[in-house]
Amino acid sequence: MYSIQFLLTLLLTLLPLASSRAVFTSTGYAITTLSSAVRTNTTQTTLMFSVHDSEPVADETTSCGAAWTRLSGFPSNWVRCSNPAFSFYLSKFNSTSTFALEIKHSFKDPSLGDPPFDSATTFARLTVNPTDVVCKNGECAMPAGQQMKAPVWAASG
Repeated sequence: MYSIQFLLTLLLTLLPLASSRAVFTSTGYAITTLSSAVRTNTTQTTLMFSVHDSEPVADETTSCGAAWTRLSGFPSNWVRCSNPAFSFYLSKFNSTSTFALEIKHSFKDPSLGDPPFDSATTFARLTVNPTDVVCKNGECAMPAGQQMKAPVWAASG
């Protein structure tokens, strides 16, 4: 009886501490430009895009890109973007109009605690399909003035 009472008291004491950590919510990343191409004279595939994380504590924009030898060698490991707080890789690449991007963004969030405990990383995924891009002569691009949303599916920090 005393052990149950002790455990209940301990649980009620620790519960507020467990819930005091900030809860991260995100609207996702905005992909503001995106283009991909296969250069038939060099058999090289290129991918370039711009990404914006609009969360107040993480409000940054960067450009990302990679080039590889046709379909066989797409980047399946993290590639740093112009702003090294962002990285990406392709989890799937079928063609210049059908692929999946994994994107991560690391940033400081003071609500998480004092350094070094103020670091956070969010992870987003974007699936590109032929209906998302306009392709001509081996080059595909997102239509000007449009954006795609890469939903954040995980966060750590």
